[in-house]
Amino acid sequence: MRGAGARPNVGAVRTLVIALALLLPPAAAAEATQLSYVDQGQVWVSTLDGAQKRAISGPAPVVAPGESRAWTEQAQSDDGWIVAVARVSGGTGAAAPTRVWSPDGAVAAQSTLGYHGAYNNGSLAVPVQLDLGPGGQQMIYTYSDMVYGYPTSTLYQGTWATNTSNSSGEPFDVPSLIGSSLVGSRWVGVNGNAGTNDDNVVVEAAGGQAPFSTTFTPWFHATGAWSVDVAANGSVAAVIYQLDNNSPYALGLFAANGVGAPLPGPSCDVPAVGGVHAVSVSQDGRWLAWVDDRGLVTAALAPITTSPCPLGGAPTVISATGSYPSLGATTLATPIASPATGTSPARTSPSSPSPSPSKPTVTVPKTVKASAFAKGLTLAVTVKRQGTVTAIAKVGATALARATTKAKDAGTVKLRLKASKRLARRLSRYRGKTLTLTVRAPGGVVAVTRRLR
Repeated sequence: MRGAGARPNVGAVRTLVIALALLLPPAAAAEATQLSYVDQGQVWVSTLDGAQKRAISGPAPVVAPGESRAWTEQAQSDDGWIVAVARVSGGTGAAAPTRVWSPDGAVAAQSTLGYHGAYNNGSLAVPVQLDLGPGGQQMIYTYSDMVYGYPTSTLYQGTWATNTSNSSGEPFDVPSLIGSSLVGSRWVGVNGNAGTNDDNVVVEAAGGQAPFSTTFTPWFHATGAWSVDVAANGSVAAVIYQLDNNSPYALGLFAANGVGAPLPGPSCDVPAVGGVHAVSVSQDGRWLAWVDDRGLVTAALAPITTSPCPLGGAPTVISATGSYPSLGATTLATPIASPATGTSPARTSPSSPSPSPSKPTVTVPKTVKASAFAKGLTLAVTVKRQGTVTAIAKVGATALARATTKAKDAGTVKLRLKASKRLARRLSRYRGKTLTLTVRAPGGVVAVTRRLR
C-alpha cells in the first residue's frame, strides 16, 4: 500500500454510499476495549491478550428440525453492542435469525435478516460483511451474489441497512457499495464503480440526512481496495486490498487526521501470514484485530511510518478458528466483581435468552395449513402497552402475507395474514415447508415456526 502523499494506483471498483447519522459517545479508552468474534458456531468475547474469553450466545436458534444452523457472522458497535446472524451452513442469510446483545450482555432485540426481493429472488449470499451502529439500533451488511446465465452472468454487490428490531423488513439498498463499515456516526466503504484514477474509499458527507442517505464524499485512493474499517477517532484507516487476481488479500494501514480529511501521507502493510480475510480497528486506533492463515489475531499498533507496519509487540492468536473480529467497548469477557466479596466469579454463557416481562406473546394454531392463507390466517398477539403490531409470514425468502394493526392499550389484538390472489393460487406448493411467523410489537420481536400442512 502507498499513502495518499504519493497517490497510489487503484483497481476498478463500483459506486454509491449511504449514511447512518447516529449520535456517538466519545470513544472508549483502550483498557475498555475488548474483542467480539464468531468461533465454532457461537459468538465470543475476549480480552485483547486472549487471557479471558467466553461465549455469550449459546447455540443458534433452530428454525426447522434437523437443520445445521450456527452463529455465522457478528459485529460490535463502538459503544459495546453486539449483533449476530444465525445461518444454515452453506445457506443464504435471507430470513436468518438475528440477535442483539446490549453492553451488559442482555438480549435487546431478536428478528430475522431482511433482503431485497428484486435481486435474484432475494437469494443473495448475505452478509459478506456486517457492522452495527452506536446504541445497537441500526445494522448494515454487504452482499455479493453471482447469478449465472447464458450468455451473460450477473454479479450483484452492494450494502443493505436496516433497524435491528425490525431487520426482517425490506432493507435500504445501496448497489455497488462494497466493504462498508461504520466509523462513529458516518458510513465508510469502497466505491465499487470508481475509475482507475478515482478516490475509491468514500465516506458519508458530514451533515447527511438521518438515518440513511446517499450523500457521500470521495476520501482517498487505495490500490485494489476490497474492504475498509476506520478508528472511531479517525486516526487510522485499515484497508484490505488485492493487487491482482493472483495475489493474496493484504492489509494496509493509512495514518489519518480525521474521517474524510486529507491523509497526511504515511501508510504501511501489516505483516500478516497468508491472505487477510477481515479487519477491525479499535476506537482509539491503538489496537488491530484481523484474520489470516494463523486464525484470528490481535496486535497493538505503533505510529505508522514505513512498511511493514510497526507493531507494539508480537501478534496474539486469539483463536485458530475465529472469524468476524470486531473491537469495541464491551467488557463481557472480564469477570464481574462481586459487591459482597470483591472477588470475580466466573460468568456463565446463557444457552438461550431470558424472556422479557414486557415481550409480546403470540398465539398460533399448532397445525397450520398452507391453504389457510387464501382466506387469511388469524394471529392473536398479547401486548403490555399500546403501539403498532406487525406480522409477516415467510417460507424461506418468500413472504406469503403481511398485516399491521394498532394496540390502543395493553391486551390482545388480532391480525389476519392473507396472501395475495396471485400467491393464493399457488399455496399448495408450500406444503411440508417451514413457515416463519415474525411479530413485532411494543416490547420486542417474537418469531414462531410451524410445518405447513
